[in-house]
Amino acid sequence: MKIGIDIDDVVADFSGKFRNFYNSVFENGNKFKSYDGIRLSEFWGVSEEKVLEILEDFYKSELFLEISPLPGAKNSLGILSNSNDLVAVTNRPTYLREKTLGWVEQHYKGIFKKVLFNGNKHRDYSKSKAQTCLDKGLGVLVDDHASILRDCYDKGVGVILFDQPWNRDAKDLDEFRARDWSHVLDILKKQNEHSRIF
Repeated sequence: MKIGIDIDDVVADFSGKFRNFYNSVFENGNKFKSYDGIRLSEFWGVSEEKVLEILEDFYKSELFLEISPLPGAKNSLGILSNSNDLVAVTNRPTYLREKTLGWVEQHYKGIFKKVLFNGNKHRDYSKSKAQTCLDKGLGVLVDDHASILRDCYDKGVGVILFDQPWNRDAKDLDEFRARDWSHVLDILKKQNEHSRIF
């Protein structure tokens, strides 16, 4: 089976390092401790353009290069990659291609068959992740964004919602929610009990 895997906050602790970056750069008394799904512009009380500037600065920082893998991801993906083709599908900006490929090679060497850049994150997408999954023959997508997974589900792509604070209000996807990487394996096994997934 071909399985699509999002990178940020699914296999990489993007939000953890981004919080560290924000708190080290902006000493405005509004420490960024957690994110529960409201727009960052509302959370910080700034414009969308300012949010994009902050993200761009983070992408250029050393902290961006220090993003850690999420616990359990490497082991679980290693198990999955023995019998499946794993494809990373990201909405990171395409100008981060080299940094992203280097990070994937460093932390997940030999696990992903491909890394697909779906567009320019926070700007314009070249196409939806659902369309990318269909075009590339991906049977399942593991992602942390409910709206992306709803679109996939509506188009017949299997979905697993990787649990994060910002998606906890997506009760319609609770049956597909994985609390960690071992739970992702359990859900995949259950969804594909009639085929050899491992």
